[in-house]
Amino acid sequence: MVCVLDAKRYKELNPGNAPLGFDALSPCILDKALLRWEGGAEVAVVSLPMEFNEASLSELQCFSISGEHQSGKASSYRLLLWLQDQPDIDPLVSEAFVVVTTRARSAMKSAVPSVDEPVCHEEPFPLWRSLSAMKSAVPSVEEPVGRLEGIGEQAVATLKALGQQQEVASRLPPRLHCVEKVGQYCELLAAAKLDLQLERDLMTLFNTRGAS
Repeated sequence: MVCVLDAKRYKELNPGNAPLGFDALSPCILDKALLRWEGGAEVAVVSLPMEFNEASLSELQCFSISGEHQSGKASSYRLLLWLQDQPDIDPLVSEAFVVVTTRARSAMKSAVPSVDEPVCHEEPFPLWRSLSAMKSAVPSVEEPVGRLEGIGEQAVATLKALGQQQEVASRLPPRLHCVEKVGQYCELLAAAKLDLQLERDLMTLFNTRGAS
């Protein structure tokens, strides 16, 4: 079985990311139809077919909560997987991720600071506002991160080399050690919003090297 957790609530409940049972995790479960399996209807819980004691997530789609992107900021989620008939086995919790959809992108605000304004006009880490400053042709999650307005050549190079920054890399999953795509960048934002030290390290890194 699989459902969606509120990543922020999970972080507050379990800052050490310790193994927890289903009952302990239940306050984090989002009782909303955010999942779809093999093109079916959107539901809150999906029962995954098992084959040779394995379950594939390749046909699983996850959606964002309607209206949450009005501020131009993406919410983060986690997947919770558990065996319904084996309560003695702890559930599995995925890493935090961000859902970027057409609905979310179309809700982005157009009134955003210019890239020529001072770096600390709104936030000390200027790349935070890039999601709400998409260029006119909205990039997909598979396009280069440089398609996001406010991310210039220097920032692109820095994002690609995150794995070389030991303090930053130690707080990120390996797939974010080299951020090249818009989808990876969204995941980086979500991770930083849930990890204050990571956010500080990124702020220092980009403010030292410049954001563009």
